[in-house]
Amino acid sequence: MTLVRVKQVGDVAVFFDGCSSPHKHDFAGYAVTVKDECSDVNGSPRYCSFGSLHPNATNNEAEFYGLIEALDVAERLLIGAVNSQERFNVHIKGDSRIVIDAYNRGRVRASNLQPLLERCLDYKHRWSNRITVTWCEREKNLAGHYIGRNRAVMKQKYLRGRLRKGSFAVGKLPL
Repeated sequence: MTLVRVKQVGDVAVFFDGCSSPHKHDFAGYAVTVKDECSDVNGSPRYCSFGSLHPNATNNEAEFYGLIEALDVAERLLIGAVNSQERFNVHIKGDSRIVIDAYNRGRVRASNLQPLLERCLDYKHRWSNRITVTWCEREKNLAGHYIGRNRAVMKQKYLRGRLRKGSFAVGKLPL
């Protein structure tokens, strides 16, 4: 039997946020950012992911899509960690109490959000011991900062048909 040494590394924070416009047929989207240190809000994220949704999407739908993308990023990080014998946990943070409470309780009232919650719960069943989802203040949500700085650009690209989903790595991540 071969023993494999697992390297414990610092936990990873993944932030998500969604946005929609109060003016129908305008823009709806989400963003996800990854940070190494959970408490450091002032530095630049190592990875950003973003996507656009149907313009009639509600803000809660946009938030759920952001959480789904954050869970997908967390899963890819954890699978990469298994392959490299690293061990860490992923802390997903967002500023939508409705979405985070729905995820943690496993239920939501609105019928349009039920299929989105079910997608989230699939991740929860696979990674419940390695992923936590918690609320954070809007001012500390790095994904919200990304949307705030880039919303106009995201909307222009969406309207021109050039933005559906994308990502970019600022540093090295196994994504």
